[in-house]
Amino acid sequence: MNMIDFVHIGLNKTGTTYLQNGLFANHPELQVFGSSKFPGRNNLQLYKIINYLNKCSSLYFDENYFSEYMTNMISAEKSENHLLGISAEGLSGGWRDGKNVRFIAETLKSEFGNLKIIITLREQVSMLESNYNQFIRRGGIVSFEECFFSPFYGGGMLTPDSFYETNVISYFKYSRIVKLYQDVFGQSNVKVLFYEDLKESPSDFAASICDFLKISALPETCDTVKKNESLCNCSLNFIKLGNRLFCTKFNQRNGKAGFLSRLIQIKLKSDLSLTNNVEFNRFLLRIEIDKRLQRKFVLFVQKYMNPIFKKICGAKADNISTIALDKKMFLEKLYGEDNKALCKLLNLDADSLQDKGYLIR
Repeated sequence: MNMIDFVHIGLNKTGTTYLQNGLFANHPELQVFGSSKFPGRNNLQLYKIINYLNKCSSLYFDENYFSEYMTNMISAEKSENHLLGISAEGLSGGWRDGKNVRFIAETLKSEFGNLKIIITLREQVSMLESNYNQFIRRGGIVSFEECFFSPFYGGGMLTPDSFYETNVISYFKYSRIVKLYQDVFGQSNVKVLFYEDLKESPSDFAASICDFLKISALPETCDTVKKNESLCNCSLNFIKLGNRLFCTKFNQRNGKAGFLSRLIQIKLKSDLSLTNNVEFNRFLLRIEIDKRLQRKFVLFVQKYMNPIFKKICGAKADNISTIALDKKMFLEKLYGEDNKALCKLLNLDADSLQDKGYLIR
């Protein structure tokens, strides 16, 4: 089946929202699942099947189900006058550790043939900071160092004898992801772009994608990138403390917000499709209640407290400085060597990548 023309796989935190709400939504020659151009129902269908790809073991993966699902979703939107694409960060693997990256790449090849692939990258130290920001927003309760270097929060160790290299840290060794997609789809079919270039010139960034897809450049392109609101260190620490009240994916101990549960439990029962199992219903309600309360808490801090905290402790979060010196040196060596390998894959001059802020060894 070759119904899709190109796929943008992210990575997470590399300007995907800009592309989905800007170029992919507004270009007259494109129809892109995952962009704001499509109704919410279409994108919910997309995220459902991507979630299946991310979480399903290759042993139990149902190729017929996946193929039929994608055919039904895509056939109604396919047009001779448009390039049809998919933009979804989930296609770069599981969030934080890149689970199923190879499996996803090979599945895309098997189902859609020789696609054009767009990969967006971001300097690793900045990526770690942004990743930690999102980790706290989703309920994390531990320090920056523990978030990435702990085997529990870091997705396990890459190898039994690797003392610092967790799967999360290893995921940001970009050369392996790029090489995988070049091997599967061919070097000429893979376009690698950098988030730093997007910040520098959004119009040039969009033009390079248009050139790769062989479509006309947009006559007018927004020259500013609307960034997601960042949290300063004070806000992150405040949310991290408050997250202990809620039972979340990253805090599976009992939360302390049970006194609020009763206030919204009746409403939630009418919202959720529950089974007849009373104990299971209680579990579902507890998880859903805590998730909603935690989300409201984060939004409150972001809207009302973050501006105040930024005036007190500065606007920019700097958590990398809090880790031990030997771990900093480890990251510099690990990413510096990998970025050198990335330059060779992309035929880039190392100095040009270094000028964007990337470590080179």
